[in-house]
Amino acid sequence: MLAFDGLTPVEFLARVERLLADPSGRLQASATDLLGDVQADQIDAVVTKRIGEAPSVVKHAAALMTLPSAAPAGAAAWLKLGPSAWTAGLLAATLTHGHARHVHRRRHAGVGTLLAGFTLERAAIGLSEKERGLVRGMATLFAGGIIAPAEWTRFAAQMVWADGKCSVRPSAAHAAHAELADAKVILADILKARFDAHEPFLAATAAMVAARSRQTAGLADAIDRFLAPGARWRDRADIAQSDVLSLTPSPAALVVGYDGAQGAPVYYARNESLFTIGGPGTGKTECLVLPNLLSYPGSALVLDVKGELWDKTAGYRAKHFGPVYRFAPTDPAGHSHRYNPFDFISTEPEKAATDCEVFSFQIVTPTPNNHDPYWENRGRDFLWAMAMVVALRSGGKNRAMATLMRLLSVPLDVKVTAPDFAGSDTDNLINGLAEMAQAYGIPALAEHANAIKGGLGSQRLESVADNARRFLNIFSRSATLRAAMAGSDWHPLDLRRKPGMTVYLCLPGDDLDTFAPIVRLILQQHANALLRDFTYRKGQPPITFFLDEFPQLKRMASVMRMVDTGRGAGLRLWFFAQYLGQVRQAYDKQADGL
Repeated sequence: MLAFDGLTPVEFLARVERLLADPSGRLQASATDLLGDVQADQIDAVVTKRIGEAPSVVKHAAALMTLPSAAPAGAAAWLKLGPSAWTAGLLAATLTHGHARHVHRRRHAGVGTLLAGFTLERAAIGLSEKERGLVRGMATLFAGGIIAPAEWTRFAAQMVWADGKCSVRPSAAHAAHAELADAKVILADILKARFDAHEPFLAATAAMVAARSRQTAGLADAIDRFLAPGARWRDRADIAQSDVLSLTPSPAALVVGYDGAQGAPVYYARNESLFTIGGPGTGKTECLVLPNLLSYPGSALVLDVKGELWDKTAGYRAKHFGPVYRFAPTDPAGHSHRYNPFDFISTEPEKAATDCEVFSFQIVTPTPNNHDPYWENRGRDFLWAMAMVVALRSGGKNRAMATLMRLLSVPLDVKVTAPDFAGSDTDNLINGLAEMAQAYGIPALAEHANAIKGGLGSQRLESVADNARRFLNIFSRSATLRAAMAGSDWHPLDLRRKPGMTVYLCLPGDDLDTFAPIVRLILQQHANALLRDFTYRKGQPPITFFLDEFPQLKRMASVMRMVDTGRGAGLRLWFFAQYLGQVRQAYDKQADGL
């Protein structure tokens, strides 16, 4: 594919890189590079299977003597022809057999000539990122003298072959050869039998590159650069030239890594958000979150899905930075601080309508690629109406999530004509919505009152209510959750009013799916309150949200808004996920922008 041709190693690697970057570039290999160690009898066997065996004189004579033109029908008639006819027939058989063998030898030789002259080609633009990385890695090993020319040539030819993804081109002199079609099939059959499938070949090559790259430190560094240009371990020279990374600590700085040469922390002090993706057990929590919670003096909100962040850092942060709060609604001992979302929903009707809209969207999030969102939308609207009743008609301890669940559980399978309907909870709910609509000038509440009244006893209305309550059914089953959300021990704005304060949302991963609506709501209310607060001053440590396993929370509008506008408000998000696919599943087309 590529040889040194008198080039220096650096020039050779540059040539490889230019080829990979060229949209019209073609990787080429000779078929002989792949057929060199294939035994001649193996090739003959495949050729024979395709074009047939060389004809035998006896078989040919027998076949000739049964032809209608050779003799009258039947063996007896043939025998009556006499010796002279036998001699003539045998002579004819011998002559035609010689011609047949000549044709067969010519076809066989033609296939051999074509096989030796074939050039395999593959477009450089068609290589996957994995394949590009392996080409760079093997080229670097070859340039460094770690692998022999024959090994490089064989690798390059197999990369071009790629299970037949290449085109096969004859020499110009044989472009119209009669055996061209057969020769291409024969070549493919030989190579498929000779070589492993492409994916195992790539895996074996990757393992070999990784093993041999350790032979010299300088070569390992060069291979790192060629395996993923632009994505490599930074060195001190890179950090010195960076406008986002530094070796100098500051109050706003987060530790994002360590200098490999001296082990000094590398800091990120910008307000823009960060994203870390790493599989389970790769050290995201231990290497990134824990060190920062023990060193970062700014306020933080932490999604603690393992519980270890509270255990290992809360005491230190409370002593050195500011107050700490632990929201742990699944703690069987009830050791949780309290947070009541209705404490942060306005009592002013027009503002409450907006706050309850935010509330309902965090509880019933839009499902990506939902082709029939009717029930989801109606359930969200129903939840909004019930939240408005709690926000504007309930007071004291009743202005809480438990009251919302009682409203969502009001019987809907009753008839207006029933003797006990008047004065029932259902009747009071309908009348209350109508009164609120008139008193506050919010027609949507009257529409809900009429829809409930007109749909009583129908399966349709029950389905709408089910779509609203199914996300909050946990309140009916968890006394600790009701207690944890009966009041509020902190205000979202305390994260700014009390610098160094930390809120830990402690929910085990197994419980996170169940409680995701509550966590989304808490994050959304904190984001909204902090984005509306204009007391942030440039230079102050930004409030940092450490969101481990955040794709499990599903789609959150607050995330997109904070990424877009949080920088100016002194808010910074640090997302952690195991796989990029998790983010795409939750955020669909917005995942790339996120």
